[in-house]
Order: sequence, then structure tokens, then C-alpha cells
Amino acid sequence: MVGQAVVPNRHPGGLPGWVVDMKAKLPFNRDTGSIIGGHVRGGASTADMVNIVAAAS
Repeated sequence: MVGQAVVPNRHPGGLPGWVVDMKAKLPFNRDTGSIIGGHVRGGASTADMVNIVAAAS
């Protein structure tokens, strides 16, 4: 199974300035519910999100 999300890279998304959509896909094991990988793309904070996905996998 795969969970997907698209969110602005700033909160709230209406802040002035450069706002980019961040997109994430997290495949997980249906039996255990554990995350088995991930794909993140978007703005400058993408590297931080990748580190979080790696720690959760």
C-alpha cells in the first residue's frame, strides 16, 4: 500500500514569498503497517523530509 500527500512547504501556505508544493509517497507493509521506503520532492526543505523518512523506515 502507498500513502501520498501534497502540501505547501511553508505553513500557512498563504505566506508571501516562494511557496512550493512538497510531494511525498510512503509505501508501507500492509501486514505490519511499517514504512518500507519513501519518495519526497519539493523545495529546499526536502532534504529534512528525506531524513525523517529514513529514520522512520
